[in-house]
Amino acid sequence: MSSSSNNFLKLFESPEVSFMKTKATFVLLISMTCSTLVLLGQEKGITAKKDSVQQLQQVSIQGKIPVLTRKAGSITYNLEASAAVAGNPVIEVLRMIPGISVINDKISIRGKEGIIVMIDNRRSYLSGEELLAYLKNTPAESISQIEMISNPSSKYDAEGNVGIINIKTKRSQLNGATGSLSQTLGYGRHLKSTTGGQVTYLHNNLSIFGNSYLSSAKTDDTYSTQTKTAGGDDLYTRDHSVNNSRNNYAYQAGLDYRLNDHSTAGAVWDGSLRPDFNVLGTSELQKKGLAPQNVLTDKASHTDQNNNAFNLHYNWNNTDNTTQWNADVNQVRSNYMLNSTQNSQYHPINALPVPDAELLRNNSLRTVNVLAAKADYTHKWLEKYSIESGIKWSRVKTFSDLVYEQAFGDTWRIDPGRTNQYAFNEQIYAAYGNFNGTLGSFTIQAGIRGEYTTNTGNSQTLKDEKKNHYFKVFPSFAVSNTFAKDHTVDLTYSYRIDRPTYSYLNPFIFINNPYSYFRGNPYLLPQFSHNLEANYDYKKLFFLSLGYTHTTDLISEIVELGSSPGVIGGTRSNLNSMNSFNATINAPLHPFKNWTVNIYVGGFRNAIADKDGFVNAQNTFTTSANTSIPLPAAITLDLNGYYQTAMSYGVIRLQPMYAVNGGLRKSFLQSKLSLRLSVSDIFHTQRTEYNSDFEGIQRYGLNTSESTVVRATLSYKFGKIKSRKNRKTGVEDEQNRI
Repeated sequence: MSSSSNNFLKLFESPEVSFMKTKATFVLLISMTCSTLVLLGQEKGITAKKDSVQQLQQVSIQGKIPVLTRKAGSITYNLEASAAVAGNPVIEVLRMIPGISVINDKISIRGKEGIIVMIDNRRSYLSGEELLAYLKNTPAESISQIEMISNPSSKYDAEGNVGIINIKTKRSQLNGATGSLSQTLGYGRHLKSTTGGQVTYLHNNLSIFGNSYLSSAKTDDTYSTQTKTAGGDDLYTRDHSVNNSRNNYAYQAGLDYRLNDHSTAGAVWDGSLRPDFNVLGTSELQKKGLAPQNVLTDKASHTDQNNNAFNLHYNWNNTDNTTQWNADVNQVRSNYMLNSTQNSQYHPINALPVPDAELLRNNSLRTVNVLAAKADYTHKWLEKYSIESGIKWSRVKTFSDLVYEQAFGDTWRIDPGRTNQYAFNEQIYAAYGNFNGTLGSFTIQAGIRGEYTTNTGNSQTLKDEKKNHYFKVFPSFAVSNTFAKDHTVDLTYSYRIDRPTYSYLNPFIFINNPYSYFRGNPYLLPQFSHNLEANYDYKKLFFLSLGYTHTTDLISEIVELGSSPGVIGGTRSNLNSMNSFNATINAPLHPFKNWTVNIYVGGFRNAIADKDGFVNAQNTFTTSANTSIPLPAAITLDLNGYYQTAMSYGVIRLQPMYAVNGGLRKSFLQSKLSLRLSVSDIFHTQRTEYNSDFEGIQRYGLNTSESTVVRATLSYKFGKIKSRKNRKTGVEDEQNRI
């Protein structure tokens, strides 16, 4: 640091410094005494005399972190900035992010399914029930950010019809041992609890981190459906409730070690144990038609599930950080076991004869094993150009053993029509190349990715084997331009694939009740989409986005007539196409000093068509708002709310949905201790109401859940507050590549 002739150092030129949306920490690397420190005043800057030498302590400037931050192509939800999410599982936090819907435990963005979930910038390889269990049982306290990326580059897997959700766990960047402990208690209709914490230890070249959370909860859900033919003839109505009791133990452990000035190696282990006990209360089905009857079904099921994911990674970069190599190896193992019994009692109407009571039991096992390896190379030159290339291989092996038995007196007999063993194996070979460069005020990214897929599905019970293989090329590009200093426009495009979930391909039949079932479809094809998006932002605060997506072979859940009279089934099928248009505006408002309201307003149209002329088109309007209001005694009130009009979703049409969430937060002991109170769905309006008319079957449904829950979360931070020295570890690009 140099001085002027009067031996003074000028550290700031600006007479006014604002930190409304940043949190910054300044550490001076030489000893000095400040003679003037003015941040908001008329004097210019900070000055210090060099000849008066003392140790200057760390200067820390605290500011507000916005709940939502946005940049071209992505939106980030900062969980630590909102009390409204305290104590909630991640699945409920997703509902609070603009544009994301959670419908019957399925995640969609603007009415489109097909999302890849990453954890700490690495793909999770969880899907179906395994992914749902992770999102339901991971507490918000373990997560720092959730990032939604609409058009990823060719560096990422081509899978994910509407993009990527990147979940970033909490991890300290301070030297020494730091961490936090938290306890959450909640109550809706039943008590809920989450206990856990996370710890990080950084010393010289070693970084060790881990977290562990134990949660337990009971929930109530109700479902009501009415089914009829296109001619108006009632088939049946059904009402049932689900009482769910679950426990979850989730854990993570990892380390990174700096081998030398150029390379870093590390390992991460993520795992969970989820023993669930699900009790379905009495389900009443009123069958219409020539032989009307009431069917009362009691069903109890016990589920055990465990997931373990292992990652090894290595990073190398040269002295000037112009060349970098990265390598990752991932292994995922998941086991799912289900034991259930189902007792159906038939009651006549008009004294007509009915079948005898039916008692079924189901024992099933599903295993998923994933092995993946990839290597990436990056080279930069002239400080404004870079090329990226890489290869990847992945292998998935799944096995499902489904055994149905029916009771005949005191004897159990296997039902061969409902019992099935199914194995599915898939391998994907991929390679990509990507270019990034700056030409004047333009920034350009262009890439191409090739993926060869081969898979085999084998129903060992039906003696039926399905093989498939295909090669596809997936281009992507992005161009952006900054003009007049504060204005940026960009245009992005990507071609993407969404492969069927493994369980969707299994031709098993899962019995809901004597007149309702769900089956897999071994003939299901992947869907492909062209995604085009244009964005404009002003000062990184005001955002306008326009998008268009064309999807072919759209994967959608449909209903079908069963082989027996009055029986209705559900399955997944490929529809012809979907065209989707969307427009969104995101802007912060400042009604008063220190009060910011982040407003999101959007509209989209999904038009879904099938080969036989079926069309389901709907214009949808959605809006949401997040705000933090400072109250006396250093208390902050956080509010979050959303409203969405009717929406097309596959072959069904969803009715409007809306909810308001709120929370209070207060810090003690110099911000080491914090208390958060939250209420989800304050007015109990969150529900799923829908109707469909497809292939001669009309259906209306209403699903409600225990969505209104009051939670209290107490958390304590511990450890040193000494800043870590700033050094390159070789993993910066990996951590910020989203």
